[in-house]
Amino acid sequence: QWPKKLNRFAFLWTIGFNASSAVVNLSQIPIFIFTQLAGVHGVGETASALRFAMSNVLSSGMTRLDAGVLDRGDTRSKSWVLPSIESGRSANVMDRVTTLSALMFHSVEQFNRQVTMIAAYKLELEQVRKDNAKMTTRELQETAAQNALLRTQEFNGGAVLETAAPLFQKGIGRVAGMYKGFGVQMYYTMFKSAKIALTKEFPG
Repeated sequence: QWPKKLNRFAFLWTIGFNASSAVVNLSQIPIFIFTQLAGVHGVGETASALRFAMSNVLSSGMTRLDAGVLDRGDTRSKSWVLPSIESGRSANVMDRVTTLSALMFHSVEQFNRQVTMIAAYKLELEQVRKDNAKMTTRELQETAAQNALLRTQEFNGGAVLETAAPLFQKGIGRVAGMYKGFGVQMYYTMFKSAKIALTKEFPG
């Protein structure tokens, strides 16, 4: 329990009730997600897919469009700081304060994941259709969905507890690794992209 309490205190002290942190988090879409997808699918196609995705997420009221893979039921269970209320226990004042303080930041995280998921799926579906003309519609959709999930994990993984490295999920690692799981995932994705680019530029 003590790592959860320390995480909660750290969050409240740093970005709880902080609108600027949520605004900065929105920059993930144009700065990172757009550039990563555009490098594979092209600038025009990616911009169109992201516009389509944002329009759909906003108009749907941010429902869980990822079939529970990224938002598994109770969204609080995935957060670094939002309290998981044990069965039979009612939320106390601190639980409510923490949940309220994280509302803006958590909503933006959810928005980023769902926009990425929809845009990646739309782009992957077209790419898979071009590369595998003999696939059935169901096979195309399943392949595109799996690829989109992988892209979403690469571009947004680590921002929530369950997708962080195991070392950062419990005990002292959970406290020391708060906010760092996301950074580790971003560095991994950037180095991976750099390696692919360099390999293509300097083959052999």
